Amino acid sequence: MRRHMFAAMTIAALAIGGCRTTSSPNEGLASARARWSAHGPASYDMVVSKSCECVPGTSGSVAISVRNGVVVSRTYPNDGAVPPEYAAAFPTVPDLFDIIDAALRAGTKPIDVEYDPIFGYPVRAALGNVAADAPLYTISNFTAR
Repeated sequence: MRRHMFAAMTIAALAIGGCRTTSSPNEGLASARARWSAHGPASYDMVVSKSCECVPGTSGSVAISVRNGVVVSRTYPNDGAVPPEYAAAFPTVPDLFDIIDAALRAGTKPIDVEYDPIFGYPVRAALGNVAADAPLYTISNFTAR
């Protein structure tokens, strides 16, 4: 019975989460942060991709491993560890929430963010006019540990 209840809740969340809502970006962020606080794992792996015309080494894809809320590694796919001075370019989930919040507070437009319907982490965050070189973050291969 419990397994069926979880499956039903998951399907409902996916159905609801797949729909766009008319909530403001601030409400979307607050809702996503609440889901992360309630359901987000303290340990997870993910790939963060950042697209922009940035300083070399601060764009592209990076695999991030977090254990008990602490980053244990950030690695480029072919080049090894991300240097400490570039670590902030590849944020954790809470850090990406803060980046989105800062963009909202600064009045950045347009802001287009999609959140995971279960955990609430940002799946895609375009923070400004991407065609004019504003950053675009995507999170893929998210795995709770």
